[in-house]
Amino acid sequence: MRPGLILPALLLLLAAGGVGVLSAYDGKGGMPKEIIVTLYQAQNVDITDDLADQPKLKENLIKLFGYQRYQRVGTSMVYPHSQAPVTAWPNKLFSLTVQTVNPASPRYDFELKQEGVSVLKGSFIPKPGIPIIIKGPLYGSGQLILIVDSARL
Repeated sequence: MRPGLILPALLLLLAAGGVGVLSAYDGKGGMPKEIIVTLYQAQNVDITDDLADQPKLKENLIKLFGYQRYQRVGTSMVYPHSQAPVTAWPNKLFSLTVQTVNPASPRYDFELKQEGVSVLKGSFIPKPGIPIIIKGPLYGSGQLILIVDSARL
């Protein structure tokens, strides 16, 4: 897979009304406890549906992409407890590096890489109920999708 072909296919979607997919900010000026990056393969048949236990997320993904099944390909967790950058590798193809902008701020800078090549840079302020979903390249008879989530330890 050539990174140059994938860059136009990447799209950052902020799906309002989601399931708390990026609720990392605790509202008290603290950093998230844990950021989880999960890579899914989406298609309509012939894969295990790993979102059966997350109906709201699945419903939102079906509305956004139209696929009925979402199989987890890989998951990686990072713990951004300092200003040093941390990188999540949900599989060998993608990595997402997150770094605090300022210890007093809830904002984070991020960089998404595909096969080591930067394809998307930006910043975000995590807010409960607003997922960050990144549309990846077409894969097989479906689509690859990255979901950035957070959790408290």
